[in-house]
Amino acid sequence: MKTASLKRTALAALIIFGLCGYAVAFSGAGSGTEADPYVITTVLQLQEMGNDLAAYYVLGNDIDASDTVNWNGGEGFVPIGTYTEDPNDEFRGILDGRGHSIQNLFLNRIDSFWQGLFGSVWGGTITNVHLINAVVSGDMRVATLAGLVHMDSTVTYCSSTGTVTLKAGTLDSKSGGLLGAANSGSQINECFSGVNVNAGDRKQVGGLVGTLVGRTYYTLLRNSYSTGTVTGGGGKQGNLVGDADGSYVDRCYSCGYEKALIGFNWENPVITNSYWDMDKGASSSSYGGTPKTTSEMMQQLTFVDWDFVNIWDIEEGVSYPFLRGVGIEPSQYATNPDPADGAVIEGPDVLLSWTPGIEVTQHDVYMGTSWEDVNNAV
Repeated sequence: MKTASLKRTALAALIIFGLCGYAVAFSGAGSGTEADPYVITTVLQLQEMGNDLAAYYVLGNDIDASDTVNWNGGEGFVPIGTYTEDPNDEFRGILDGRGHSIQNLFLNRIDSFWQGLFGSVWGGTITNVHLINAVVSGDMRVATLAGLVHMDSTVTYCSSTGTVTLKAGTLDSKSGGLLGAANSGSQINECFSGVNVNAGDRKQVGGLVGTLVGRTYYTLLRNSYSTGTVTGGGGKQGNLVGDADGSYVDRCYSCGYEKALIGFNWENPVITNSYWDMDKGASSSSYGGTPKTTSEMMQQLTFVDWDFVNIWDIEEGVSYPFLRGVGIEPSQYATNPDPADGAVIEGPDVLLSWTPGIEVTQHDVYMGTSWEDVNNAV
């Protein structure tokens, strides 16, 4: 009885300290400095970044975030940092993923702003982080990696696959596959998104970035691409950027369906050497970029002044260009099957769905009564 009482007392003290604003110690290795960063090895430690928003972090291994679907009453992971007009509430540190992935991250707050692994980033750095099969829903400034990056933030060598779903409506959403909004001198380099965005009639929605604002500061998107599709009928929707508002877009492309590269270009952005697949997406657009056929998009000659020695690579006639430095090539396998793997189906009728592999035009479906026979069919 005494032991149990002591445990309860310790727990109560911990809760009181947390409410009073004391920083909770990071449970892993490191001290959070540039020389000795915190090393994240579990999804719980990933969430602990919220306890010190100005620290240095690295991923020590791939992170399985599947259990976040069960967190917080079904709302999932809590975004790291949020926007309150006080920079101290935003992530201002550095996360270096060291090429590792975060798999199956889940956030479900359809009425909320600033949703993603990071809610809001003020002058921070995110590099070498790869999100796989992320599922995120929200209202405004919603994405898989970060809802908002601003004040000279940098995002490099990052990628994401999965889905983003936006709250129904017709208002601007400033949301995207990888990043929701990027502005105030922020720079995005060598990133890709394979995220499908369910936008409905929301505006300012992009497959990679929702809004890229550079009217006052030099905001740049360079050497990046999107293979996902923005689905919906709202204005200012593009498969790369929803609204390139006075920003710079250089050497980028998209190959999603229905939409063009850029959905809108308020305040004269500068868009150079950038392309989209007109056979899959829109046939034309006045908002920037050059339409090319699928065949042309798989030829190196199409991409003027692109660096195919140090930055880009391509399988001539077979693939779209892909980045050498990202470290993870987009998966060609289907994901997110519904019904899930191993499900037992009763009844004669079933609706099958899945997220298609990136750059894949066809998936084969095998059916049978024996799991081994089906699994070995290929």
